[in-house]
Order: sequence, then C-alpha cells, then structure tokens
Amino acid sequence: MAESLQSDKFKPKSRVIEDLFDQRFDPTLGDFSDPIITSDALKAAIVKCNEGAAKKLSTDNPANFLKDLLRSPRRNQLWPQKLKDARVSARQKYRNKRVFAFVPYEEGQDEPFPDPFVL
Repeated sequence: MAESLQSDKFKPKSRVIEDLFDQRFDPTLGDFSDPIITSDALKAAIVKCNEGAAKKLSTDNPANFLKDLLRSPRRNQLWPQKLKDARVSARQKYRNKRVFAFVPYEEGQDEPFPDPFVL
C-alpha cells in the first residue's frame, strides 16, 4: 500500500518530466533542442499537465520540483520509462532561473540515478 501511495505522489511529476522531454528531445538526432529546464518552462509544463488531471501540481516553488523525486529511494523506479529507454537522466541546476537539465547516461550507466551523491 505505501509503495502505491508513493508512486501516486510522484506520478504527476513524472508526467511533467516526460512532457518536457517530448518538447525538447529529437529522437532522430538523439539530442535536445535545449536540455536546460528553466522555472518558466517548468511552470508552463505543470499548467499544461494539470489540465484534466485529478491530482494537480503547484507552480509555487519550481526550484524544488526535482528535489523530492531525487531524494526518494525509489527515484530510479519513478523516473519515466520513456527517458530510461532514451538513456536520459537529469541533474539539478541553480541560478539564472534554471531548475534542472536533461543529461545522457554516462558510459556504463544502467539506471537514471546510480549515485545518490551526484544528484
């Protein structure tokens, strides 16, 4: 039961992350138009994903959007499968309205967040 509640807690965030990925990733080139997600881009994606959603995310604190997901011991299971398949992870970014950046897996990496100290 606790596992499904935790998954439900992060499902809206996963939906927003996947939406941002879809907006920026070109599967033909295997690269991003822009890997940096700003607070404005994140807020717009949250508003878009909140439309018709039963559980809505707040746009009040975009700087902390990724933090809770990264601190979860289940962060690798909660990361969207589409991004895992593309071998894409994320790293928090700071200053200049940056929130996070999509980053490719490192050589030999087999999960989105293998090192809990590099988030």
